[in-house]
Amino acid sequence: MAMMYGIQYSGENGAGLGALYVGNGVMAGFDIYGNRFGGTYKESNGRLAARMTLTLHSGSVSVTGHRHSAGLDVEMLADWPSDLGNGKPLQMNVGGKTVQVHLVKMVDVP
Repeated sequence: MAMMYGIQYSGENGAGLGALYVGNGVMAGFDIYGNRFGGTYKESNGRLAARMTLTLHSGSVSVTGHRHSAGLDVEMLADWPSDLGNGKPLQMNVGGKTVQVHLVKMVDVP
């Protein structure tokens, strides 16, 4: 089943909001700052292992505190429960730093 989530995230340099699609082994989304992220995931034994790439726009400063030039890709890794936290906070690794993530299910996608 595929779903669309609202995403709230925070790191040592601030916070943000966005949207995240999760379905059929694919994750893709964007945030309010114009940054994009996407990649794949695999589910096994009640866990979801995701590997995504965050592409930041020119001059962007990530919530991890790093300033990035246009087109720079940052690796994002997550090891979450398959229920994506069921409303509870999660963590992920963004460019080697921890970011707090909260997902809110918005709608099932056919």
